[in-house]
Amino acid sequence: MNFKNNIMKKYFYIQPRESGKTHKAIYEFLKEPEETLLVFPTERLAQENREDYGYDNIIGVNKLGNKISGGVLSKIKRIILDDYMLYEVKVKIYEFINKFCSRFLEEIYIFTTFDKRYNRDLFNIIKKIKKDGYIIQDLLETQILNFRLILDENSMQDIKDLYYNFVTDSDTKVIDTNLSINKGYKDEDYKEFLFRELGSERYKLEILNEYLK
Repeated sequence: MNFKNNIMKKYFYIQPRESGKTHKAIYEFLKEPEETLLVFPTERLAQENREDYGYDNIIGVNKLGNKISGGVLSKIKRIILDDYMLYEVKVKIYEFINKFCSRFLEEIYIFTTFDKRYNRDLFNIIKKIKKDGYIIQDLLETQILNFRLILDENSMQDIKDLYYNFVTDSDTKVIDTNLSINKGYKDEDYKEFLFRELGSERYKLEILNEYLK
């Protein structure tokens, strides 16, 4: 399935943890709340924010399909996905939005911290083959061999995670922010504390925003 869309604008904000991602998502939502769906990774978070802001257009990710099929699509111009990379169903959400929503949506905003670090070469290959119009079967059968990329036991899941993902779409604008966005991370003692608490790999991912290795 080739997801190519010339209408919907896509903005993918990659930020460290505790850097105001949800606040930015809510701020963007409140600009046009009647024409926007704000999607959280859990229904509990959605319920808390519905109570705080009083809008039914704030939902948990598992209710996105029901909301769309309930007839609101004609009113919705934007979808905002908070903590997208933490969605257990992010592959399904990618397919769903491209199949059912992309013709009607004007914009999609994504605010997230990555949940794991990905191979940089694999990331760039997937981005290139998607731009060139290859489907995932082509990638698995021929393109990986052509690029002579050495894969490990986790690579098949990584390929699926990255192929069915807005971050590797050629028309997605990726805004990659570093730790300077959070003033607390400028404190050397606090950074050393986080490094000890998280360990090297999680520190690189969650604090330094190094989602490629």
